[in-house]
Amino acid sequence: MKTKLLLLCCITFLLCGCWNYNELNQIAIVTALGIDSDEESNTYKVSAMISNAHSTQSNTKEGQSQTVIIEGKGHTISEALNDIDLQSPKQIYLSSLNVIIFSEDVAKNGVNKIADFLMREPESRKKFYLLVTQDEKASDVLQILSPLEALPSQNIASNIIEATNYQAMIADINYSDFIRTLIEPGKQPILSSIKISGDKKDGSKYNSLEQSKPVASIKLSNLAIFKEDVLQGFADKTESEGINLISNETKRITIEAKCDNDYMVAELNHPNNTITVSLNDNEPTVKMTLTSKGNITEMGCNLDLRDPKTIDDITKRFEKNTADIMNAGIKMAQKKYKSDILGIGRKFQKSYPKYFQEHQKNWDDEIFSKLKIQVSVDLDLETKGSLEQSIRKEES
Repeated sequence: MKTKLLLLCCITFLLCGCWNYNELNQIAIVTALGIDSDEESNTYKVSAMISNAHSTQSNTKEGQSQTVIIEGKGHTISEALNDIDLQSPKQIYLSSLNVIIFSEDVAKNGVNKIADFLMREPESRKKFYLLVTQDEKASDVLQILSPLEALPSQNIASNIIEATNYQAMIADINYSDFIRTLIEPGKQPILSSIKISGDKKDGSKYNSLEQSKPVASIKLSNLAIFKEDVLQGFADKTESEGINLISNETKRITIEAKCDNDYMVAELNHPNNTITVSLNDNEPTVKMTLTSKGNITEMGCNLDLRDPKTIDDITKRFEKNTADIMNAGIKMAQKKYKSDILGIGRKFQKSYPKYFQEHQKNWDDEIFSKLKIQVSVDLDLETKGSLEQSIRKEES
């Protein structure tokens, strides 16, 4: 019996391993891809950001770059990556991808072919972030260095995570999220966009990191609006915040309200929006109800926060402004792009499947764009900070 167990253990160890195992020193680890288009040759230009393993060694020359960017061209993504392979002394390896950036031109021509390649690529983890550039080449974005992260791709990924938690205009959409939205009916995809702030030429030079103020930086920007796999355009800041509030994609948002000749600010924590759909006499309607607790974080007005009537008035102002933000996102989606990025179609598919199936083909243009959507906001401003009234009121 012991002999059989020993033999079984030996066989188990022999069977362990990876079929596509590669030595670390034989592969070039790609942490980001930038995908641009070359209109003259009708090809893709793919920029691969490769981690420079030698930069971590003790004998590295001072100032040696932690990343290397190699560019390849091809009529397909596969051909462009093969072109990169011809330039690299090591086999490129996509398992550690953090981010893929599409140029605006590429996204406007549709990303289905790129998405299909990534789905079939066995080494890809499918959890990398997707972004669209605004008025920039994807290759230029990848070259901007950050003093806070060793790898620019890591800087972008960390920025997405932090901005999603604290900035309501950003959405952390990874490849799997994007594909799931594309495949399932009733909702159109969105992605966050990215820009370069400052001098992009000098921002790619390593000596720029020696300055306390970087000459250039990458900046996450507004939502990119898609219809199927094709980019339609970009939302503005308010519209992006409205879409994320409706979709429950934000953990925190700051809302401003005017009072006297100044402003007051409230912070809403974990806002939750509920969407209810109904169908009466074949007439669809939608109701949205957003609830949230919040704090007054800034008070530039002469108000006494000890007065319950004052708090009620302040709360109503913030509720109105929050509803205005949501309505801005709704108007943009319905009228400007006619793209159901709100997922209203999925609600009707679940509650009224026959109705949705009848109108699915022309849902965005004929039904969603004309829907009556009612928005209500219920806020609970539970804390007022350490002051019961504004400093102006305290001093008077």
